Amino acid sequence: MRASLALLACALCAASPAPVTAQEDAGALASRALFDEARRLMQNGQFQEACPKLEESQRLRSGIGTQFNLAECYEKVGRYASAWSLYLRVAADTKALGQPDREQVARARAAVLEPRVARLLLQVSAPVAGLELTLDGSALGSATWGVATPVDPGEHAVVAQAPGHDPWRGVAQIPDRAAQISLAVPELVPSAPALVPAASDTPSDEDPGSSAHTLPYVIGGVGIAAVALSGLFGLRVLNKNGEAKDV
Repeated sequence: MRASLALLACALCAASPAPVTAQEDAGALASRALFDEARRLMQNGQFQEACPKLEESQRLRSGIGTQFNLAECYEKVGRYASAWSLYLRVAADTKALGQPDREQVARARAAVLEPRVARLLLQVSAPVAGLELTLDGSALGSATWGVATPVDPGEHAVVAQAPGHDPWRGVAQIPDRAAQISLAVPELVPSAPALVPAASDTPSDEDPGSSAHTLPYVIGGVGIAAVALSGLFGLRVLNKNGEAKDV
């Protein structure tokens, strides 16, 4: 039985996304090229480099073989929750296609990983109107609150926000073993109202009081300029008068 499962697993790994015909578009051809390159990297033990290529290959053209290889790649890099979920998806797809042998392989792989899958439980004790939660940027519906959700090991960012309230940010540390981590989301604090300056604090250009205070300074400045100018003209006249007497 183990030998048979191993052979079936090899067949699933080697399965390409889908046969490419002469009429295939550029996306399908790129998916095939990415799949082949990822398989080469995996055979060399370069799983960190292979996983992104398989993800893009799956995005461009979905296939059971790509899904199975991506699940194996996730398993090798320690993303146990993602690998477990993807193995189960492969099992469901092969079951729908009437391929019980391939389904058995995928379910066996998922069963081996399940004891290593960690879960995150978000506890929302006092939800406010319009509350939204996100986990690593992905929205979490209210139905998931209080439900232990499988997550990959590592650090995960949780953000809670609602209209008229200050957002709250938390971090969940998930171990690389089966565990249930709880994170309490506190009640959001209402945002402080914006301060609007009073009209008397910022006089406008049309404020008569402002004009009344400014006008004397303007008149005084004009007067000083006129006195200085008349002095200059007076000195010039005296100078000309002295020249005339000399002549």
